[in-house]
Amino acid sequence: GVSANINEFVIGADGAIYIVTYDSIPVSEGVYDSRQVLYKFDSQGTMVYSENLTEQFKKELDSDNIYLRTMTVDGQGRCYICLEDFVMLYNEQGAYQGKIALADMSTGWVSGMGRGKDGKVYINILGTSSDGGNGSTLTELDFDGKKLGASYEGFSGGGNSSLGPGIEKDFLIFDSSKVYEYDLQTQTKEELF
Repeated sequence: GVSANINEFVIGADGAIYIVTYDSIPVSEGVYDSRQVLYKFDSQGTMVYSENLTEQFKKELDSDNIYLRTMTVDGQGRCYICLEDFVMLYNEQGAYQGKIALADMSTGWVSGMGRGKDGKVYINILGTSSDGGNGSTLTELDFDGKKLGASYEGFSGGGNSSLGPGIEKDFLIFDSSKVYEYDLQTQTKEELF
């Protein structure tokens, strides 16, 4: 039968769950086909939609080798899926809406994406700090304009920092040894522990 593995999942502001699976489908003895599917379940667990992403991924990457880096949803329930050096955009019903190209990724990599308290989505790119150092840059993703938005200062968590939803402020940043909370409005971080 079909073997489904969860690649990524995220919970929306309304409690909906978004999941991307990697499915292995037997075609014949020892031969398998694969697909990646985006599912949305409401807060009660009822499936809202499923969207096969495989062909769109292959078209955008011009390859069968697909690596999903991270995903998140904004306050409106629109899904952002990061592959290689761009973010693919899906509306509230799971329909593909285009992509946002990221900056030159030859010296950096995407550490994470997250939804701020304002409902907008932000991406953390490591190795691309504005001062030319090996820090990180937090940048807004503009769904409607299909482009990168404003970048924010004072964000760097250093090393392999990751981005998570904040408690009182917009984001939690956690690196190999500390956890910080970051505020978009003041563009400052505070060490929690």
